[in-house]
Amino acid sequence: MTHHCQDNMVAVIMAGGFGTRFWPLSTKAKPKQFIQLIGDRSLLQKSYERVSGLLPPERILVLTNADFTELVSAQLPDLPRGNIFGEPERKDTAAAVCLGSLIGRQRFGNPVILVLTADQLIEPVERFQQTLLSAAAQARAKQHLYTCGVRPTYPATGYGYLELGDRELTEGSVEHFPVRSFREKPDLSTARE
Repeated sequence: MTHHCQDNMVAVIMAGGFGTRFWPLSTKAKPKQFIQLIGDRSLLQKSYERVSGLLPPERILVLTNADFTELVSAQLPDLPRGNIFGEPERKDTAAAVCLGSLIGRQRFGNPVILVLTADQLIEPVERFQQTLLSAAAQARAKQHLYTCGVRPTYPATGYGYLELGDRELTEGSVEHFPVRSFREKPDLSTARE
């Protein structure tokens, strides 16, 4: 397993949601990130595995609801117990990103923070890892924020949309674009546009 710690990265996996849209598979006691939707691994375990090929366990942090810390520990036995943070109450994504960034800086100086969610299925893993490494290198070099996205194949109102500018860089098969605008969960006519 190759680790790229010389790049000084920390992964923050957000795993605090309650997955209400997946009911009855997902419940308040065991939200979607902890269930096996596809295959024999939970979405949390898949998310951890995607970054454990890039970083050692001590550089991976999991933020979850305080009620789920034992579940995270059981599903990720290689993750140090001190890297699981149980939030006392649900806040929003910005609060989790801020907390993860503060912990990353406190422990590791000035790392590039990779913020990931525990409820996504992303394949192929190798392509995702190439994209993360490329974005992390450019974030460090340019002092910019980066986000990853996929081209939509249909208009959807449940996702955010990035409006891209002209391609700035290609590293291998990874393309970098400036973001002109962002639309969070638009109405159908805006999504079609």
